[in-house]
Amino acid sequence: MGAKEPLSFSQHLTIGHDVWIGQNAVILPSCHHIGNGAVIGAGSIVTKDVDPYTICVGNPAHPIKKRFSDDVIKRLEETHWWDMELDELQKNREQLQQIVQA
Repeated sequence: MGAKEPLSFSQHLTIGHDVWIGQNAVILPSCHHIGNGAVIGAGSIVTKDVDPYTICVGNPAHPIKKRFSDDVIKRLEETHWWDMELDELQKNREQLQQIVQA
């Protein structure tokens, strides 16, 4: 048998804003991006990229549902709320709540 090649970590993992990763979840090098607002269930093995605001569970992790509709996700992503200062977030609170509750 030939020698195994070492794992390549030439691409970095990017974890978005407001992501929840459950206890004992494993994110393998084949996953390069976990989108904003994603939820990774406890004990899940993540082998692929995870879309924004998607809940993934299992081994291998697979999407079970989106936290919001595609339209709400698009609108949330467009706000870039994570770049806002606290006072700006407070000023735009009602607008952001309306987006999520749509």
